[in-house]
Amino acid sequence: MTTCGAVFVVDAGGCGGCLRELRLLAALDPAAFGTCATPRHATVLAATGPVTHQMANPLAQAAAALPDGTPVLAIGDCALDGGAFRDSATVLGGVGAVVPDARAVPGCPPTPDQLRAALGVR
Repeated sequence: MTTCGAVFVVDAGGCGGCLRELRLLAALDPAAFGTCATPRHATVLAATGPVTHQMANPLAQAAAALPDGTPVLAIGDCALDGGAFRDSATVLGGVGAVVPDARAVPGCPPTPDQLRAALGVR
């Protein structure tokens, strides 16, 4: 569990359902859930969607720019293993294919309570 402060979000591909849930959580509780414009200031990186070949390098660059010890969350089933898109020629796989130590937050999409728990937001 992390204590949410500044979340850097990477949408690696997919339908946008998990990204929408993250954005709604931020809109409903902006005091507890902040976002940031650069991974260098993030307290957590949240990656959504299956990782497409085109998004593998940007995701790796974002993860490399994080402060040491900053957790990476693979949000949703697609971010875990490619989900419904795993057999697509454009999909590399889940977030773990690029960031091996990413923490899983399963669901399609995860519930707000699951997201709050993963982010450490009450």
